[in-house]
Amino acid sequence: MFLGVVLGGFLIKLFGLQYLHLIVATALIAVSIWLIFFRYRGTKVMSNARDFSGVFNLTDLGVCLVAGTSGGMTGISAPPLLYYFGSQFSKGELRRLLTRIFLVESLTRMGMYIVIGAVRPQIFMIVLLSIPLMFAGIVLGNRLFLRISESAFGRIAGVVILVSAVRLLYQLYP
Repeated sequence: MFLGVVLGGFLIKLFGLQYLHLIVATALIAVSIWLIFFRYRGTKVMSNARDFSGVFNLTDLGVCLVAGTSGGMTGISAPPLLYYFGSQFSKGELRRLLTRIFLVESLTRMGMYIVIGAVRPQIFMIVLLSIPLMFAGIVLGNRLFLRISESAFGRIAGVVILVSAVRLLYQLYP
């Protein structure tokens, strides 16, 4: 993820945001359609197709590189991770994995944005003021996560990703 975020930050400088946002929005739409309509077709509960042992392979690293690059370019890294790891793990195992990945990716992304000058000091004040709302969202999310089914979780994630895609497209074509 670290290398992907750095690569994504440099791609912003090289190609500009408009072209990169269009690519990511297209990927977001594809993953959201998969989550909403196809991931749980014919299944009620996803069984772990893979043991969550902490062992990874080169494909895992490649997906994290692509996700990190997407996150570095647009701040949205979830689609490749959800598609790849979402087809291998149950919602609980997926959540355990993604929280670790997103923590590293977010810290790296913020550092990269500071290095390339994409973050102004005023942003830090907004972040500090939003901490209580983020905490409330975490509490609410934890409660909902434990109450919803595996398929509902996937569909909700798909809708959230679709909204992200629409937001990106709106930024490109207001």
